[in-house]
Amino acid sequence: MSGPTRAWRFARGAVPHLSYLAIALYVTARMWVHRDVRLSAVNPTDHEQFLWFLGHAARVVSHGENPFVTDRLNVPDQANMMANTSVLGLGVPLSPISLVFGVQTTFVVALTLTLAGTASAWYWLFSRHVVKSKLAAYVAAGFLGFAPGMVAQAAGHPNLTAQFLVPLIVWRVIKLREGRPVRNGIILGLLIVYQVFLNEEVLFMVAMGCGIFVAVYALQRRQEVRAQFKPFVQGLAVAAGFSFVLLAYPLWTQFFGPAHYRGLPEGLDKYSTDVASFTGFARRSLAGSDAAADKLTLSANEENAFFGWPLVLFVLGALAVYWRRPMVRSLLVVGLFFAGLSLGKTVVFNGELTGIPGPIRLLQHVPPFDLATATRYTLMVIPVVGVLLALGCDGLARWAGTERWRWAVASLVVAGVLLPIAPTPLTVRDRPIPAFVTSGAWKAYVDDDHTLVSVPVPRNDRMTGMRWSGVTNLGFKVPRGYFIGPTGPDDPTATWDPAPRPTSSMLRDVAAGGKVPTVTDADRANAVADLRYWKGAVVVLAATEHNAQPLLQTVTALLGAPTWDEAGGVWLWDVRNLH
Repeated sequence: MSGPTRAWRFARGAVPHLSYLAIALYVTARMWVHRDVRLSAVNPTDHEQFLWFLGHAARVVSHGENPFVTDRLNVPDQANMMANTSVLGLGVPLSPISLVFGVQTTFVVALTLTLAGTASAWYWLFSRHVVKSKLAAYVAAGFLGFAPGMVAQAAGHPNLTAQFLVPLIVWRVIKLREGRPVRNGIILGLLIVYQVFLNEEVLFMVAMGCGIFVAVYALQRRQEVRAQFKPFVQGLAVAAGFSFVLLAYPLWTQFFGPAHYRGLPEGLDKYSTDVASFTGFARRSLAGSDAAADKLTLSANEENAFFGWPLVLFVLGALAVYWRRPMVRSLLVVGLFFAGLSLGKTVVFNGELTGIPGPIRLLQHVPPFDLATATRYTLMVIPVVGVLLALGCDGLARWAGTERWRWAVASLVVAGVLLPIAPTPLTVRDRPIPAFVTSGAWKAYVDDDHTLVSVPVPRNDRMTGMRWSGVTNLGFKVPRGYFIGPTGPDDPTATWDPAPRPTSSMLRDVAAGGKVPTVTDADRANAVADLRYWKGAVVVLAATEHNAQPLLQTVTALLGAPTWDEAGGVWLWDVRNLH
């Protein structure tokens, strides 16, 4: 093949992937501007949490620290990074960006690449193994990369937009039936290991989905499957054994290591999928609105269904047309299974509890079902819809043939189905970081044995200090924080909130309500004891903090007059003399 011809084919083959990248840049466009101060408007706290996690990954690379447990959060205790969504599978490979340009840039790069990469991976699978029409593959893969549920998760959860391995895992599971169990098993095992460090919740759901699909397909095609059973099981055993060897220590750390926990924090079981949301429109879709979506979900970050009624009708039509195919019947079972689990403990319709118990009640106390959030099971309905969309578009392409008018009709149908759920750019808010942090002025106060104590102290709804630590690539340690850990040393029950101290509770209340409490001598003694417990070197309050004046008055009553750092934009209380 001549050079120009080879180059042309390469360029033509790159067009779908470059267009997915362009769409991803469009969706994340507002986050690329003013990255140093910009956060997701939908879920700023999770955005800030992932900035810290990305900083942790960068420090693992730059300082060789333990990737699975950290002592730079929740001082003087630890935080179990394997038991949290620490996205080492993104943070470690992207650590050069974090170390050179900062974790704010890494976060946006990760979101952009995971959305585009997921679409590209599905396009590869569809165009090579599912449908003949590359256009059908392109359309369906684009839906899977930018489905309403994916765009909703992009508002703060790069771990859940990172689904680029899902089609590869599905492909390699099916590939096991062809023989060569050692080679195919090792390849699948490597994909499993990598997915663990992206998101275990997705891996768990993919494993369930593959298992159900294979079982239902085998029941329909017993004769065909009988000859493939032995190599399939052998390959699966190799994959399980190989991945277990590589994951044994990380998983031991997660479930039995320092700061491990059991179950999920209280309150997550309320996040379920409203039945009406399957045909509704998400707020980040062209046909959606905040008001309509608010009726059908508790969180804009968890709008995981919202396929829109045109797409639902199209998929039902594809099911009818291709019903005789065992693959389609198997997909339907998979889709119904996950849709059922996503309904939660009690079925909700149009924002109202129906009193009907959800199927997940049968499994809610069975590990690892007790570690998954119900509404996120809908994320596995999305691939089912995507495959049926690919088949439907492929059928339209065959029907159109070479007739222009038929192509026009087919194009209008697909446009009518997908345009209402086309994504719009993510919304953002600006939250400046004081120059005291960005300039490195904190280094004059904090060494590696002590902490910077922000006001208020970090927790899941007040992320100031944890975000500051993250943007310095964990240059300094912080007390408390936003992560899942045990309730206490003798109680492994999961919680978002580390055991509170008197001072952290007082500052939490002031930050929330803006009311200055009456400070007693006992409160001052508690503040000194808490700062010693946290190994605090300096207490810092940013002038831009919400309810800054009430907080300033409270901390002044506790510790005395602060130093105003005009250049840094913060009030400081140097408490190194307490140690």
